[in-house]
Amino acid sequence: MKKQLLSLCLALFTFTACSVDEPEQPSTEKEKATVTFNVSDLAVSVGDFKSGSNATTLADSVKKFADYLSCKIYDNNGTPYTIINQTKSTPNFGTFRVELPVGSYKAAFAASTGNFNWNVANNYIGQDYVDPGNRTYDLFFKKIDQIKVSEDAVEEVILDRIVSGIDLVVEDSIPSEVSSISIITKNEGSVHMVLDGISMGSVPTRTATFTIGSRDRRILNKTFSTYALPNDGIPGTAVEIKAFDASAKELVSKEVKVDYIRNKKITIKGKLFTCLSTGNSNPNFSIKVNETWDKGGVEVKLP
Repeated sequence: MKKQLLSLCLALFTFTACSVDEPEQPSTEKEKATVTFNVSDLAVSVGDFKSGSNATTLADSVKKFADYLSCKIYDNNGTPYTIINQTKSTPNFGTFRVELPVGSYKAAFAASTGNFNWNVANNYIGQDYVDPGNRTYDLFFKKIDQIKVSEDAVEEVILDRIVSGIDLVVEDSIPSEVSSISIITKNEGSVHMVLDGISMGSVPTRTATFTIGSRDRRILNKTFSTYALPNDGIPGTAVEIKAFDASAKELVSKEVKVDYIRNKKITIKGKLFTCLSTGNSNPNFSIKVNETWDKGGVEVKLP
């Protein structure tokens, strides 16, 4: 009997010893958290001018003002970590969900009605920029200097417009021989720097060309719209307007001096084609800053 009890005790001891939990091994994978960036609003001080609205709004849906959206994440040292691009057809356009290891980060966001590029050759935030390319579209930007990632979080992001709007209003009717009109912006900023938030460099010309259809010829005060990236280093800039026939022969050319002003719309208005009908080689234009984008505009008139 004593032998049986001893055997039972040893068995229980052996079972108990074997059932003790092994100590947890430290995780070798860095802890991560999901950060959600909602780019649902844009800091806009004018309604959608493409539809002629003069209503003022301080925030509006990103889908109304942008077709392309990009989010670029940098680590705490400013080294690019990841980039996410969206188009308007992307599900949940304007929302970025990024899984990041715990730590500190920086982020930059850009949105536009047309394509743009980052400096893909850079390896530091101080060398990074947004490049509008050959033509400037409506462009918005925002940099966040510090994002601390320790748990799942949601960040609300509002982008600021960094371009000047340019409206060409042709007061006279467009002659039948005109097939296209070009708005050529001169000495725009080349790129918008991510770290400093300034536009630098100089592009000799960027061109927005508009094909003229039959319906365009029947309207007075036909408006053509484009944008320019203000150059923080060169205040003296100009816009050249040209009209061409079907064989790309230049019919009209006129240059006016303007200053590109961030988040303000410049309106160039006048009769462009008097030289074709009357022989006058100097079309008349007036220039003004449209204050519906921002208050405190300056009006400029040509003699």
